[in-house]
Amino acid sequence: MFGLSKIAIYLLIALFSLGGITTTYYVWKRNIQHAALLEFNRQQMEQNQKDQVEFFRKQQEISEQQAAAARALTAQNEELNRRMSGIDRYLTSGQAQDRPASEVLKRTVDSLRPGATR
Repeated sequence: MFGLSKIAIYLLIALFSLGGITTTYYVWKRNIQHAALLEFNRQQMEQNQKDQVEFFRKQQEISEQQAAAARALTAQNEELNRRMSGIDRYLTSGQAQDRPASEVLKRTVDSLRPGATR
């Protein structure tokens, strides 16, 4: 009987040892998975930050291009207004009024004048 209880004790020790080893393994595995997840999240945050910086840089670049295009358009508009003004002054002058012009040319010029209806 003493031999049977000795075997039972050895079996219990083996069972507890196996339980301890299994628990240790799962805790170790979970820690590894947790560490990997933390590393992945850190990398994602870093990439997100880089993407945001790049996005803001591109937005600034687009904004600068829009401002440059607006300045160029304003300059072109001012130049066109200046030229149209000069043409209008010439066409309304006595020098231009004394010369004959075709009806098509007259209608075209009249339609280009500011405030003309088309």
